[in-house]
Amino acid sequence: MASVSSVLVNFLFLHNIPLAHLPPSCIGRPSQEMVKHVISRQCDDVDRFATSLLRHWSLEHTKELAEHLTSLLTKSRPRNTPPRTGLRQRFVDG
Repeated sequence: MASVSSVLVNFLFLHNIPLAHLPPSCIGRPSQEMVKHVISRQCDDVDRFATSLLRHWSLEHTKELAEHLTSLLTKSRPRNTPPRTGLRQRFVDG
């Protein structure tokens, strides 16, 4: 079941409502779905909601935010990509 804050973030995101005057503290704890919506939000000079919310979460919920970002960023990497090798190893092998 979605939390009230998750529903609020989804609603505001889907309707592209400017969020400059909404205090981040009313959103609460970050969920993975909320973080996903915030980091995929269109960025412009007027709407500072995403940076404000991420800053609030980084100060108040550091570990949770880090776990969600790690999970989202590792999911976005294609699985069939070979592991990266260092420049030195490329010269030795090739």
